[in-house]
Amino acid sequence: MINKIKKSKYHKTFSEGILVLFDQGLLSIATFVTGILIAKGTSKEEFGVYILCWSFLNISITFSEATISRPFALLLPKLDSKERNTYQGSSLIHTVLFCTTLSAAMLISLFVVNDRSPGRFTFDIILATAITTFPYILRRFMRTSSLARLHISAGVLANAIASGLQILILFLLFRYELISVTFAYYVIAACSSIAAIMIFIKEKQYFSIQLNRVYDDFIRSWKTGKWLTVNAGAFTVVSQIYPWLLAIILDMENIAIYGACMSVSAVAAPLLRGLDSYILPRMTHGLHNDGQEALYKILKNATIIVSIPYILWFIIGTSLADFLLINLYSKEYGGHAILLGLLLFKNLIDSSSTPVTNAILALGETRHTSIALLYGTVTTIILGPTLIQSIGLEGAGLAAVISALVIAGYKWHIIFKLNKTKTAKNGTI
Repeated sequence: MINKIKKSKYHKTFSEGILVLFDQGLLSIATFVTGILIAKGTSKEEFGVYILCWSFLNISITFSEATISRPFALLLPKLDSKERNTYQGSSLIHTVLFCTTLSAAMLISLFVVNDRSPGRFTFDIILATAITTFPYILRRFMRTSSLARLHISAGVLANAIASGLQILILFLLFRYELISVTFAYYVIAACSSIAAIMIFIKEKQYFSIQLNRVYDDFIRSWKTGKWLTVNAGAFTVVSQIYPWLLAIILDMENIAIYGACMSVSAVAAPLLRGLDSYILPRMTHGLHNDGQEALYKILKNATIIVSIPYILWFIIGTSLADFLLINLYSKEYGGHAILLGLLLFKNLIDSSSTPVTNAILALGETRHTSIALLYGTVTTIILGPTLIQSIGLEGAGLAAVISALVIAGYKWHIIFKLNKTKTAKNGTI
């Protein structure tokens, strides 16, 4: 009987994991194809602008997840049914306020940029990015809220429809030579809105909005999220600074090349992002229900599952670097096999340490992820500009690898230390 229950749990976990990977795969494919269509349909400089705007969206999502989504995923399993619904409703309000504030700030900045812009960031592009920010972040939160309850299938259909529409519309714009960075962002905004609305309709019974609880629930999230917000700032420097450094030190064309190499290196990202969205609530539920042994078992399995495809993609990507860049983008993007190889290695390092990050968070040792990222931030700030100025574009890739090694090394050191402490307390060898 016990074996049957264990098999049932394993089968459920495996099935849920496959659904999460499929869901994230659709999102990542849509993003990957969008980048390729823009690169092929516009100039290098325009594609460089797209990469910078996408970097801004990623920064916005990072802070949204740190202050709202991650605390929500960590705290929800510990609440009773009624309190979960209220907390979920409050978190939705927090997300809407965050998106509104950010979009409003961007719209206000248009008056400054419209008068002083040297031409790279036009009124239309910033307007499109500001409009896209709201539905894109809201879609991510709606997806996170369903995953936090382990309602894995809730967002799959919505994301499948939205991602399919995004690819179809942008392909038609590319086919008839109408594609531009501005149009692309409007399409992303429309498709993200569709996905967010569909998920909300399916999950609306779990949102109980009580305005008198919004502030108290924000304080509840902030107690968990304050270290995560520090993480967000550090992670922003570590992961998003390179396109901006290239814009300052080199030019938009180099940003375009870096963006193309980054996109190809991240082809295996659906696995990492999908599991990352699933592992944290699964670890939290496992720790809460079955103790630390369950958490460490999930950590071990997740690390193996994530690392294998990244190792394979590293081997394939480095062997076929120029072939991939030229055929996916154009001949203008060829000749950068070293940069692609460095970014592939950087992603391999990141992937192997992502389950460790989630284990540290589930154990309530949030400060250690912050410390790791702060070490990485210092490394990036010191080495990034220096290496780019001295060896050019490849310097960005080398700095990213060294920073990733510093961050991963510290996190693995901490998880081994925590496990050793737990073993000593249990009186085992």
